[in-house]
This record gives sequence, C-alpha cells and structure tokens, in this order.
Amino acid sequence: MDIPIEIIAMFYAFLSGAAYVVTGFLKDPTQDWSWEKALKSIFLAVAVGFIVVAYNLNPEQALSFATTSGFITVLIDNLAKAIIRRFYHVERNNV
Repeated sequence: MDIPIEIIAMFYAFLSGAAYVVTGFLKDPTQDWSWEKALKSIFLAVAVGFIVVAYNLNPEQALSFATTSGFITVLIDNLAKAIIRRFYHVERNNV
C-alpha cells in the first residue's frame, strides 16, 4: 500500500509542530502549560506543510521555505535555550 506524498508531508508537518511545542516547553518547564499556544504552534506547522504540498515543493524548496518562514530559526532558538537553561542553570531573563 503506497501512502500519498501529501499525507506523508502533512504528517511530517504535524511532527515538526509537535517538536516545536516540546522545545518551547523544554526551554522553560516552569512556565504554565497552555493548550491554546500548543495547538496554535501545531496548526502553524501544519499550515506550512499544507503550503509545501499545495505548491508541490521538492525537499530543498520546502527547507528553504521553512527557513525563510522563521520556523527552523525558532526551533533552533528554543533548543539552544533549553540546553543552556538545563545545564547551566541560567536565569530566564538572561537568555
């Protein structure tokens, strides 16, 4: 059974949105959990995935689109802050 590439792309978009939410939580685990913010972030990632599918972008174009849309930049920023705060116990206002 072959799965259409559109379904696979949307699945990856959902996973990237979930990863974004997790990195945001790891960045500051003392912050109150907000389902509204979490769902908004996942929706944003799925919207980016939908655009990639709608325009039939190849993987290089999709990566370029994700990078220029700021999604990858924020994901890396969240991961860096999570690592710094976890291992160096930096105060939230300093990073």
